[in-house]
Amino acid sequence: MPGNGRVVKSSLLTSPKAAVTALNTLQSNYTIVKAIRDSGRSINQNSIPEMIEWLRKVGYQVHELHPPTANEQLRTDC
Repeated sequence: MPGNGRVVKSSLLTSPKAAVTALNTLQSNYTIVKAIRDSGRSINQNSIPEMIEWLRKVGYQVHELHPPTANEQLRTDC
């Protein structure tokens, strides 16, 4: 049930599905995700512009970020 106030220990989150289930117990997360789905908009459609705006708010610009080096793997399995 969304927003039931349960606390989930991070050690119990053994899979991405478990993490999403735990997030959905937070009323604010559930409400936001539901509102986006109900609007018909894609969550990903706004994510890059929103991230650029948050970078700006904390004093960074995209060109100041560096791409992953050979020792840092870019995760695409999330």
